Amino acid sequence: MTTSPSLRRANPRAMALLWLAVGLTLPGILLHIGGFDPHEGPLTSLFVYGVTIVAAAFLLTWAAETAEGDLGSGIAIVLLALVTVLPEYAVDVLLAWQAGTDEASRHLALGNMTGANRLLIGAGWPIVALMVWYREGRRAIHLRRERSGDVVWLLAATLYSCVIPLKGTLAWYDALVLFVIYAIYVRGSMGDGGGAHDSEELVGPPRVMTAWPKKRRLIWTACIFAWSAGSILAAAEPFVESIKTAGAHLGIDSFLLAQWIAPLASEAPEFVVVILLTMRGRAEMGLGAFISSKVNQWTLLVGAVPLAYGLSRLTHGMGFEAMPVDESQVEELWLTVAQGLYAVAAISDLEFSLPQALTILGLFLVQFVGSIVVRTFGGDAAQGALTIFHHGISILYGVLALERFVTQRRHLRQRWSDCRATPGSLAATPSPVPPAHRGGAGGPDESDA
Repeated sequence: MTTSPSLRRANPRAMALLWLAVGLTLPGILLHIGGFDPHEGPLTSLFVYGVTIVAAAFLLTWAAETAEGDLGSGIAIVLLALVTVLPEYAVDVLLAWQAGTDEASRHLALGNMTGANRLLIGAGWPIVALMVWYREGRRAIHLRRERSGDVVWLLAATLYSCVIPLKGTLAWYDALVLFVIYAIYVRGSMGDGGGAHDSEELVGPPRVMTAWPKKRRLIWTACIFAWSAGSILAAAEPFVESIKTAGAHLGIDSFLLAQWIAPLASEAPEFVVVILLTMRGRAEMGLGAFISSKVNQWTLLVGAVPLAYGLSRLTHGMGFEAMPVDESQVEELWLTVAQGLYAVAAISDLEFSLPQALTILGLFLVQFVGSIVVRTFGGDAAQGALTIFHHGISILYGVLALERFVTQRRHLRQRWSDCRATPGSLAATPSPVPPAHRGGAGGPDESDA
């Protein structure tokens, strides 16, 4: 195999990056092996174990991108979707397990789940649109018609999730429904040949490792998977305990740390990868990765929480029960559902425009900053003020989503038709985006599709 000069130049730097990530996982592993108690140094452990999870998440992402070239595109989609949220699963499932015997952990588990979902849409999606506008002057990103399944099944999962706050519990049958939705989504994605990378689209360690002989590549990929998964398992529990203890030590609500700091740590690698793809002119691929991750988190991650909670209760002799959702968590869930509905509505015509991105980002920042301010300085009246604040933002999301669904109803019907069509026929047909909905310089000839 002939190695290009650019690849030879990238080799030492990329592998140095790989070994740096491995090295950053070591302090957390060593502290865990040494029996370090997070309660004795909560700030130190929060930092060390947080860095371990971030570094391990980078390793997982690189290993998944490398393995994608050796798998069919459908299997690669399943693998990548599971891998990118594994760190988030580790933290949230552990919190849900602890919630079986500790009510405070129940709040943290649901907070972590809602925070991860809102962060992905509220910050992740707009970043891609803003970068495209800044770098290329385009005011919209156009998605391939093969991504119609993302719209349909994300909408299905979001609509079903309305049932959870209405009944006030998160039960095993909710998990079953969400898992079925995800399985149908994956099955529909199996024929999408657009999910695989070529070597020119990869950056960093994956670009180097895909050029290796297959046997060497598979061994390295398996070792990286094993090392990163072990690092996450070693760091997850002390990281969670550090969040609880550090909050009390710093005078910060531990709920805020679980809702925002933990998801930020576990999802940082995905943000970096998508930003790199966008910088390399692959904005459609980057936004598509974020959308796929949202489908994954709103089905598998949400479904894993009641299962972990129920198994924990069963193990401790208290019976397999549904996880109760109190009034404050009902508000968090409605806010997350409302944001998701508007996000799905925004891409129902397979276009994500700059005004939509700014709307999502603006509302996210308002509720993000507002929640922190109210929880930190609201005193005894904090919960009442937070309730009014959350309801207001949720209603605004809902009104915007309803308006968008009504005006884009023809596109929604088309998305459903696309889901039932063969991938080959979709690839041969351009995305049906009418001129009235195209923004600025981003006309049909400049689409990423």
